[in-house]
Amino acid sequence: MPIDRMVAGITVILLVLLDFIGLFNPMAKKVPQEKKVIEEVASKRNATISIGEIGEHRMDEVVEISCDVRNTGEANHSFPVNVQLSGAGIEEVLPFKRITLEKEKSEKVVFQYKVPDTAREGRVSVMASIWDRVDGTRPAQKYAQGKKDFNLVDGPPQISFLNLGLSAQIGERLNLRIKVSDDRGVRRVKIFYQLPGMATKKDVLMKRVSGNERDGVWVFVTDPSLQTGKFVFSVEAMDTKSQIATTEEYKIAIVTKK
Repeated sequence: MPIDRMVAGITVILLVLLDFIGLFNPMAKKVPQEKKVIEEVASKRNATISIGEIGEHRMDEVVEISCDVRNTGEANHSFPVNVQLSGAGIEEVLPFKRITLEKEKSEKVVFQYKVPDTAREGRVSVMASIWDRVDGTRPAQKYAQGKKDFNLVDGPPQISFLNLGLSAQIGERLNLRIKVSDDRGVRRVKIFYQLPGMATKKDVLMKRVSGNERDGVWVFVTDPSLQTGKFVFSVEAMDTKSQIATTEEYKIAIVTKK
């Protein structure tokens, strides 16, 4: 065999051998090795998640969702957590929150959710998930998820007084101002009252002077009282579902002028 052909053959064999052991192109051998290390580190990560009791909520409330997260892996890690709600006119995914935990440690992550106007009475399902990472906007490698349901209810109106005095003078008009709120809307507000000298109670619709049907201020102005005694009254509010809320009976003393 000619010498030049033998040299060429030996050169080819050496190149193949160098490439095999990684000396000819060392980066080609390092990439799989680095990937293997990353995979080994990731395999040591794990976590669990559970949702605490949520209870029952009115449709005008902010719902608090508390998630207990535990790092059950062998390495410290920063875990993305997200929550999804569905049902009763609701379909929403809340923004991610990230929690950094040492191994075997746990911590709470709290999400707050304002119930939208599109919600209806009924059951809402909450799904909380914990992930390894977020690639762009997409979560990757889910470790665990927890689920909990709660009920949305249409609650009755809520009444609060803005100016409730203990006494008034004879001949004075009483100007009652109250705040009435409801998760879906107030249909009407009525006052039942009896001034000194009146044989029976009267009922009159109050007037809304500010706000809206969900949260407004309502007023009632009495006639001047011509006698001393007690101004007795209570307030009733009805919402769009015909649910009624009634205050206790109040008494304001009507006294002579000083």
